[in-house]
Amino acid sequence: MPVEGRIMLAEWVEILGIDPIRQGLQIVPAEKAAGLSPELPALITVGPEADLAKVRAGLLEIYPPDTPLKLFYPSHRQPVTAALGELAEARSRPAAIFVDVRPLEELPRTFQALEYIVARLRAPDGCPWDQAQLAREEGRFNLGDVLETVNTKLVRRHPHVFGEVKVASVDEIWANWEELKRSEKAEAETSPLAGVPKAMPALGYAAQVLHRARRFGIPLPGADRFLAVAAGRLAELRAGPADPLRTLGEALLALALYGAARELDPEDALRQANRRLAAAVEGAAAARSALQLTDLFGPAETP
Repeated sequence: MPVEGRIMLAEWVEILGIDPIRQGLQIVPAEKAAGLSPELPALITVGPEADLAKVRAGLLEIYPPDTPLKLFYPSHRQPVTAALGELAEARSRPAAIFVDVRPLEELPRTFQALEYIVARLRAPDGCPWDQAQLAREEGRFNLGDVLETVNTKLVRRHPHVFGEVKVASVDEIWANWEELKRSEKAEAETSPLAGVPKAMPALGYAAQVLHRARRFGIPLPGADRFLAVAAGRLAELRAGPADPLRTLGEALLALALYGAARELDPEDALRQANRRLAAAVEGAAAARSALQLTDLFGPAETP
C-alpha cells in the first residue's frame, strides 16, 4: 500500500477511536466486503473501480439494511453516517466505509448468529428447556462438525476445482463424481455405522443401528430377548434402582430394539402415541378434568 494510503488508514482508525490490536479490526478492499466476519468491526477501502452497488449487496448478505455506516470522504475529516440500504445512492464515492459490530442476534443471515443464539438459549440464564445442550455435552456434534462434514464432502467431490485433477468436459466430471461415490461407498462398507448420523432422534438411531448390524452380518438376539430385557429393566425401575436414568435408558433401548427386530418403527410408534397424548391433554384442558390414562393406553393401562 502506498504511503499516502497508510497515512489515511491511520487517520481513519484514530478518528474511529479503535485500537486494532486490542479490539480487532478488519481492513479489506471493496471487492472482499461480502466475506467479512460479523464479529469484528470492519473498514472497507473503496478504490476508483469499486462498484458500490456490489459492495452494498455483499454487506446485505451479512447486515440488515438499517445498519449504520460511517463513510469517509477525501474532502471531510469526519465521517458521514448513512444506512447500509442507502449506500448505492450516495451522491459521491467515499474513500472508505466503516461497519461496526452489531449484536449477533440482529444478524440472522449468519452462521455466527445461529451458534450464538443456540448458546444463549442454553446458557444458565437462558431457556430452561434448552440448557440440557444434549448434542454438544454428549460429544455428538456441534455446528463446526456440520460445517466440516459439508465442506469436506464438497472439496472431496470436486477435485477438478480444489485438487490436481484435470478434466476436459462435463462427462469427465460426471465420471469422476461416480468414481468418488463408489470409493466412499467402499469405505463405508468397512464400518456398519458409517453414515448413520449420531444426532438422529434416539429411538430412530437405535433402530437404524440394529438394521445396519443385521446388514453387516452380525448375529443378533431374537426380538423376544429384547422384550425380556425391557421387562427386567421395568421391574428394576419399580423396585428403585441405584441409577434410575441408566435403567430407564436401557428399558427404552430394549423396547426400541424389540420394535426394530419386529420391523416396527419405534420412532413412528412413539410419534403416534404422542398424538394421542396431545389429544388427551387438549381434551382434559377443555373439560377442566384430570388426564385419564385410559385415553392414552386404553382400559388395560394398569396391572
